[in-house]
Amino acid sequence: MEQAADVYTNKIYEEFQDEYVKSLEVNIEETESCGESTIYTVLDSDGVKVRKVTVECDGSLTCNCRKFEMKGILCSHCLKILRETLKFKEILSQYILKRWTKKTRAENVKDRCGHDIKVDVRLHQTSRFRSLMAIFRAVACRASKVRKHIT
Repeated sequence: MEQAADVYTNKIYEEFQDEYVKSLEVNIEETESCGESTIYTVLDSDGVKVRKVTVECDGSLTCNCRKFEMKGILCSHCLKILRETLKFKEILSQYILKRWTKKTRAENVKDRCGHDIKVDVRLHQTSRFRSLMAIFRAVACRASKVRKHIT
């Protein structure tokens, strides 16, 4: 799955590679249909841990190891099903979390008010301080003029 190298950050790509290599070593033991979903029993390479991967009719996958839910990366069990059973050549977009992509670093992040969040917090504090100081000077200048008129 070459797509992962293009999309993921280096650190996440390394973790994905580890899962991909593990997926080559796990085995699909049995398949059972359960209504509109299919449940695959996947056995780890050591033959001890048994995982259940459920594929829904819409193509979504879940595994009882819950790696995707906890880490945001597909586990070796799901990758095995995607690659060998479903014959996918690429990772489905719903399983590529935006926070793990290279593209995210290039985008601006916005706060609740829609303002860009600056990467350097001190830079934001400095610009805020400067704008407040300009306002303070204007207020102080007006106050001194008003005081001169009163006296």
